[in-house]
Amino acid sequence: MRRGAAPARLREFAARAEQAREEERRHLARTLHDELGQVLTSLKLEFMWLVDELGKSDPKPGIQLVNKLQALVGLIEVSIQSVRLIAGDLRPAVLDHYLSITGMTEEEFMETMKKHRHPRLRHLPIFGEEREDEE
Repeated sequence: MRRGAAPARLREFAARAEQAREEERRHLARTLHDELGQVLTSLKLEFMWLVDELGKSDPKPGIQLVNKLQALVGLIEVSIQSVRLIAGDLRPAVLDHYLSITGMTEEEFMETMKKHRHPRLRHLPIFGEEREDEE
């Protein structure tokens, strides 16, 4: 085996492993957003319909029941927002958009970001741990 072959193979393996992790994050983010988001949106619409129908009914339901249903609609809305945030944290849509505009591969983007480390971007996971000399 050539002297530099082992480190090169190790880098190649590390790059493939990172690509596999990123694919899994992308898949998980889409599944979370699409599947759970759809279920929560359906629940919200059904509860909103129920609140509207109760408002039209005679005799009118108790205010506590209507308030409780409206509170459930609010909780579902918060859950929808949480799903969006979690999915965005797993795979920011802005990254996909940027890559499609620039034509860069994800690897090229990551190398560019690492090369031009901006102090306000150090918290991003692509940079790993913050170095003490940069704080």
